[in-house]
Amino acid sequence: MQRKSRCFRLISLFLSEAGYLFAYRAGGNLSTTNLLSSSLVVVALLFIGYFAYHDQITAVKVAGIALCTAGIILITK
Repeated sequence: MQRKSRCFRLISLFLSEAGYLFAYRAGGNLSTTNLLSSSLVVVALLFIGYFAYHDQITAVKVAGIALCTAGIILITK
C-alpha cells in the first residue's frame, strides 16, 4: 500500500506542474493558470482517493469541489 501511495503522490505532483507549464507555454494567463491547475488536481485527487483507496466522499469534500468549480467558472468568464 505504501508503494501505491508514493506512486499516486508522484503522479499528482507531476500532473500539477505539467499542467501549469503546458498552460503557460500555450499562452495562458499566469494569474489564473495556477488556480485552474490546482483546482483540477484537487478534483482528480478526490477521484483517485475514492477509487484507489476507497476513501469516503463526504459533504465537506463535495462542497470543496463545488467551490473549486465555481471558482473556475467565475475566473474563466
